[in-house]
Amino acid sequence: MDRRRFYYLFANAGCLAELGLNEVARTLAELPSQAGAPAAPADDGDLMAGFEDLDFGALDDLPFFGDQTPAAVGEPDAGVPEQSGGAAPAPAPAKFDIDRYLQMAYGYEEQIAGRVDRAFARADLARLETMLGALPDALPPLTGALDGAGMQLWLDRYLADEADIGDLVTEVRRLDN
Repeated sequence: MDRRRFYYLFANAGCLAELGLNEVARTLAELPSQAGAPAAPADDGDLMAGFEDLDFGALDDLPFFGDQTPAAVGEPDAGVPEQSGGAAPAPAPAKFDIDRYLQMAYGYEEQIAGRVDRAFARADLARLETMLGALPDALPPLTGALDGAGMQLWLDRYLADEADIGDLVTEVRRLDN
């Protein structure tokens, strides 16, 4: 794998991780409110099970969403109508534009070049090629620029918890430490 293909794999893995987290946050924000319900006892061990290897620092300094940050990520109460007498419900958030998101993400190539170079130097390229070979052939390659429709195909599979895709994303993100 050459450096150019690795760059796209690096960027696309980061986008899948970020979009996946965003989708989970959006889904959680859409759950019915449990206002007034007694709080369940917190068990921090169970809450963090399965998240030990996530490195959110890998997304530092990369404002992929720009002005399109979904309200559900930063504002847990966004979109919840006020409960005061007859107040109008909050307007629906604008539809997320995945094509614009990808343009912005790929536009940061120069800014993340050092991180990509360090990850490329540490990468077991043969292992990554093997992992890529285990992915579905019908999807566009993760080693090239994707459009919104192509990224959405990958995101749907990633969110369905397909092990080969999740393992590849984890492996690539691990290189960015």
